[in-house]
Formats: sequence, structure tokens, C-alpha cells
Amino acid sequence: MFQVDSSPHGPMALHKNDDYGFSIQFPTSWQEKALDPALEITGYYVGPQGAEFVVVEEDLAAFELEDVTLDEYVDIVLEVVSSAFAGFELISEMRTTTSQGLDAVLLKISGLGGSIRGKRLIHLNEYGVGFNVTYLALKERFEELEAVIDYSLGIFRIEE
Repeated sequence: MFQVDSSPHGPMALHKNDDYGFSIQFPTSWQEKALDPALEITGYYVGPQGAEFVVVEEDLAAFELEDVTLDEYVDIVLEVVSSAFAGFELISEMRTTTSQGLDAVLLKISGLGGSIRGKRLIHLNEYGVGFNVTYLALKERFEELEAVIDYSLGIFRIEE
């Protein structure tokens, strides 16, 4: 992790995964937390008032799913998240393109009776690796963070 100076939202850090060749920026004030090896989470950061930033990469070939499309992968992710996130609600789902031109799906979600809000960016690369980056926060805090969340998700990139 290192500081990136070119953000319109103040200093940003870089979460980078050399194994899968991607990176994403997040606020430098957010603290990295230890990971449970049993979880498939590769990055976990906590921000002000308990907001969270979670990174997951999945090699779909390991699940014999290397031929799924992005839309099929999104359906799988939604099924898993809806069963694991109490009171899950999908607010919106839209196709998007990152600043690097990557095809992705952006989900806006809520949970726990609407008290938690979040956004999740899902991308599937040409090698069958699924990328999920998620921000979660209390509803009131989420609205304050939404601009930096949109910036962060929009600059998700695959390293050449």
C-alpha cells in the first residue's frame, strides 16, 4: 500500500494484487485489518464509523466455472450474497465501464433492514478470474462517502 497523490478526494492508498494483476485506490485513512485465512477475502479495510472496504478475487476455474459470462457470474454473486447478508436487498444493478475501459457490473445494495448500504463492483477477466470490490457503511455514512466510493470503484484497473 502506498499513497497516490492524484485523487480529487484527497490522499488515496493503492490495494494491489500482483497474483491477479489488478489494483484499486481507497482512502489512506482507512486501516487494513487482519484476514481470516478461511475466508476468500484478499483485502479488508475499515474506515470512519465502521465503514468497510472488502476485496475478493475468485479463480473460477477452481470451481469449474471458467466459462461463465459476466452476467452469469453476477447472478452467482447475488445468490451467495443474498443468502449470507441479513436482510439483503438489491437496490440497483447496472452495467458500467471503468476508467480503464473494463466491462463491469455495479450493484447498489442494502442490508439489515436498510440500515447498511453498499456498492459492489464486479469484473470478470478473460482468464476466468472474478473480481469483487465492495464498500459497506451505515446508511447515513454511506451517503457522505458515496462520491469517494464511486471514484474508487471507477478507477479499478487491471495492471498490464
